[in-house]
Amino acid sequence: IAKAEGDLAAARSAYQAAKDISERLAENDPANSQWQRDLSVNWSKIGDIAKAEGDLAAARSAYQAAKDISEKLAESDPVNSEWQRDLFVSWSKVGEAFLAESNFREARNAFLKARSYCDAILKIDPNRPQWRVDMAENDGCLGDVAAAEGHAAEAHGYWGRALAALETLEREGRLDAYGRKLLQGIRGKLSAADFAGT
Repeated sequence: IAKAEGDLAAARSAYQAAKDISERLAENDPANSQWQRDLSVNWSKIGDIAKAEGDLAAARSAYQAAKDISEKLAESDPVNSEWQRDLFVSWSKVGEAFLAESNFREARNAFLKARSYCDAILKIDPNRPQWRVDMAENDGCLGDVAAAEGHAAEAHGYWGRALAALETLEREGRLDAYGRKLLQGIRGKLSAADFAGT
């Protein structure tokens, strides 16, 4: 609620309190995967607030903490698609932080790492639309990195692949609100690139 109201300081305080509680639970019962996942989620939320505040180093540090926990959970159960997706999301957020810092090499590496987990998810559960939206979003992020580096044709290729995947889901009636928003954004990037002659 505080985040939605734009009160980032209050949001950070609330997320920090939640993180501290989940941290104690995780420490007291390290074999409990739910406490570990809760801690990872809380670190990710703290990262979101730090990013919104413009503290990119703190955001990346928080996302890295979330990623480290997600990595352990995913490795402990490679066929758990939800934990694999958590790791995909964590790597994606690390990539977004690097991209915001204009560290394009590390951003690309993080997005490619995220992609490897999305590939794993699709092998476990190939028919769930969310995973295909995730893959399209990853293509969009890699396109953003390529565009920032001045590689227009490469960016166009990534965005075009994302567009095709999302439009297929749209035709099938399997695109949720987030996917429709993502589709609109990809169309905008391609239109802007085409207008610029790329």
